[in-house]
Amino acid sequence: DPQEYERLRFECGVPTIGRELQVGGIPNESGLVERAVSFDKGCYRGQELVERISARGGGRHKIHRICSDEELLSGQPLFLSSEPVGEVLSATTAAPYVGFASLSGEHSVVSTDAGSEVSVVSLEIPLQ
Repeated sequence: DPQEYERLRFECGVPTIGRELQVGGIPNESGLVERAVSFDKGCYRGQELVERISARGGGRHKIHRICSDEELLSGQPLFLSSEPVGEVLSATTAAPYVGFASLSGEHSVVSTDAGSEVSVVSLEIPLQ
């Protein structure tokens, strides 16, 4: 069942390349650099850019897992105290709503433009 697969993918924190992880995107914003890149090994393509961004604290946005009692829509803006902090990348289409969001900064709770509370869960991308 495709809907059940999507729900499990969101609950397990597995973003998909081409949906939440963009080809050509900044690796530091994906959450993969901290788990998959060694800065102690030899040279690799893009090393200088990845190191420079890491030295400056990472990218402007990071992918986070989110959950809400209200429906979440791709592209929906997310706010903290009425200030925009990111957007929903993708989410399930049935309650309880879970998905991924691109957020600037670390937050435990954000809200939609309608004021619905959205919980933010840290994302540990499995490397299997």
